[in-house]
Formats: sequence, C-alpha cells, structure tokens
Amino acid sequence: MPLTPAGVSERPERAPLTFGVWVAGIIRRWPLVLKVMALVLAAAAIGAVLIPPEYRTHASFVANTPSASKMAGGLSGSGGLSGLATQFGIGSTGDPSESPNFYAKLIQSDELRRRLVHSYFPNPRTANSRDSATLIQILK
Repeated sequence: MPLTPAGVSERPERAPLTFGVWVAGIIRRWPLVLKVMALVLAAAAIGAVLIPPEYRTHASFVANTPSASKMAGGLSGSGGLSGLATQFGIGSTGDPSESPNFYAKLIQSDELRRRLVHSYFPNPRTANSRDSATLIQILK
C-alpha cells in the first residue's frame, strides 16, 4: 500500500455490496455460520426445557335464574315479605349481575377496556364530522 504524505495508508477500494457478494461471504465463512446456528439452537432448546410455560386466563359468568326461584318459600312472589327482605338487604335476588360489585368488575375487565381502546369515535381534531379514529389515535 502506498503511503500518503501524512503517513496514513490508503484503503483499497472495495467492490459494492451486492446480494451475490453477500452470499459469497456467507459461503466462505460456513464453519462460523454453522457454529453460530448450533449455539442458537442449543440455547433455544435449553430455554425451552428450563423456562416453564406460563398460561394466564380469566373468565367470569353470570347465571340467570327465573325470578320465581330467587327467593325460597314465603319470600318468593311479588309482595309482602320479599319487599321487606329487600329493604334489609337479605338475599334480595341472588342474581350477581344486579350487584354494584359486578358492574365495578365489568368496567375493570381487560376485554371491555381492550374493546373500548380499539373502538372508533368521532375525531375531534378534524372539521369533518364523519371522520373517525380509535381512542388510541385520539389520545396520542
């Protein structure tokens, strides 16, 4: 390599990187490529064996029962004792979908939140009232 007056050697010009040059470089280094592939496969196999699988799910349901079977014996029916029992909070209906706790958990559920975030709403940033955007796009 010829030296320049400043004492710095010049770099030889390289051919442009093309797909063929790239493939030729990989083929030329095939032992290294095989070693790297073997190490990655071994690490993946060890990880698959040592890391335990984790599954998470959450489900809820509400059983709907006929109104006649909600209160037993003399408390069932449309009058008298069932109204009195309801005033004192004694097992008025037994239907969990009528409790405030049910609605609080429903609002906090992941599925409802996910649907809300991905729903389309009128876009307040545009003049056209027919434009819509997801809640994520609106709140950016």
